[in-house]
Amino acid sequence: MKKTVLHPKHLGLNAKMAEFAGFDMPIQYSGIVAEHMAVRHHAGIFDVSHMGNFFLSGRDVPSFLQTMVTADIRKLEPNKAVYTLMCYPDGGAVDDLLVYCLGINRYMMIVNAANIEKDLRWLKENEKGEVQIDNLSAEYAILAVQGPDAARILDTLCETPLSNAPAFSIGKNRLQGKEFLASRTGYTGEDGFEITLRDEFAVELWDALLHAGVTPCGLGARDTLRLEMGYTLYGHEINGKTNVLEAGLGWIVDLNCPDPFIGKEALIASKQQGLKKKIIGLVCEDKGIPRADCKVFKQGVEVGVVTSGGHSPILNKGIALARVDSAAVAAGDYLDIDVRGRLLSALSGKRKFIHGR
Repeated sequence: MKKTVLHPKHLGLNAKMAEFAGFDMPIQYSGIVAEHMAVRHHAGIFDVSHMGNFFLSGRDVPSFLQTMVTADIRKLEPNKAVYTLMCYPDGGAVDDLLVYCLGINRYMMIVNAANIEKDLRWLKENEKGEVQIDNLSAEYAILAVQGPDAARILDTLCETPLSNAPAFSIGKNRLQGKEFLASRTGYTGEDGFEITLRDEFAVELWDALLHAGVTPCGLGARDTLRLEMGYTLYGHEINGKTNVLEAGLGWIVDLNCPDPFIGKEALIASKQQGLKKKIIGLVCEDKGIPRADCKVFKQGVEVGVVTSGGHSPILNKGIALARVDSAAVAAGDYLDIDVRGRLLSALSGKRKFIHGR
């Protein structure tokens, strides 16, 4: 298995490790619930260096990206980021990702770890004009510092304060003379920053943040945090065969953009015809934990399937995201989730289960 540069640190903290996207990654340290609560109420740090990191440069990069992603790249100003998608011609998801404008004709893409090779191949297959695509995933680490105290703690360590940075902004900063990129983005629903830096500097920043009182957190808490917010996870809510509008991601698909992007025609057609599926939130009334692939029923009739499920530490209940037949389910319906042969009653509603910051 691959290892991030922080792998020895995780072992030194007695983290429970497991394979994720080909990497040996920390799932938990002190415990998923404790780490979850640390992020909701204080600050936690995640090693997400397994994620892909592409740098794009060249005169034609803006027009190239305009054809590749569902956002209007012309609106993306320097030192700003946008959450967006790459789609196949039929409207299925290649990946969901963040695109950062680092300057004139200079961009960075952060992609899902499991999709690095596929995404890179897709970009190169569609490459046009003067475009340079560099996969620097193996050279850069990414640390996510998340929680209501994240900015305050980082301000004590960084040369330039981060507290006033706007959401979805990115900029250069320094720690003891060593440069990194800090973006006010995250995957937890809390305030925070995702820091991109050279591998050789990552250990120093990790140590400094732990010394400042930030809690080390594993991928287990990262998943429960994103689930409480109803955030999409590739391979669950979306995949290559899932229409991204039916996955509830229409808010990051700019169908009004005057320029075409791959998948745009199919998505316009599906919207005009009416979306047959939708993603909903389910809160369990009975004790039990729903998991992905559990079937969902309404009055004995199968209407969908759980895409993601787990325990909500904030609600202290089982929660799930489910893909259901649009016409069959409405908010407020009581549904049944088949968990290993036992039916759990669940209330359907919005996919966002708690209020984030």
